[in-house]
Amino acid sequence: MKKLIFVLPVFILAKNFSFCSSCHNGRKEVNLNSLKKSFIEKRLNELKHKKNTMAYIAKTLSKKDIKAIIQTYGK
Repeated sequence: MKKLIFVLPVFILAKNFSFCSSCHNGRKEVNLNSLKKSFIEKRLNELKHKKNTMAYIAKTLSKKDIKAIIQTYGK
């Protein structure tokens, strides 16, 4: 929970979404550049209805934000 309290404000302020790669292109999480853009978009929309760390982040994303993410990451 402490990590989430730090992560969420930083993520909201970092609208270039380079913050995503701090977890997702590291060793522990899925590399976003290996995923199809359509999958990333679908998954972010699904996560808005879950209850986990990524869901708290996904809930803050607008459609415009999701489009920016899939333009930055994915193939």
